[in-house]
Amino acid sequence: MVHLFVDATGGDHAPAAQVAGSIAALRADPDLKLTLGGDIRVLEGLAADAGDVAARLQLRDTPEVITNHDAPAIAIRQKKRSAIVEGMLSVRSGETDGFVSAGSTGGVLLGGMLRLGR
Repeated sequence: MVHLFVDATGGDHAPAAQVAGSIAALRADPDLKLTLGGDIRVLEGLAADAGDVAARLQLRDTPEVITNHDAPAIAIRQKKRSAIVEGMLSVRSGETDGFVSAGSTGGVLLGGMLRLGR
């Protein structure tokens, strides 16, 4: 089973699009497990209809958001409870197998370099 961390805070129409897409992916692939990072209260409401795939969907409260307006070097160091930072750390620790984000490109690039290594 592949376990991915999904940044539900980045991109257009977040987090609704990420939650809906994640549920659809889980329904399409029985060998997939996902952890979504974002505002837990919002994620819980959006994931309420996960039903048949809820056992393979974990929600993690990551209340801080790294935006495209943030300086990536500062944001990665200061916003430790962001989905980008927590997602990278989950890959580094082996908790998850990979990380997906439609958020800050600079944040993801620098987060990978600083939290995962080269």
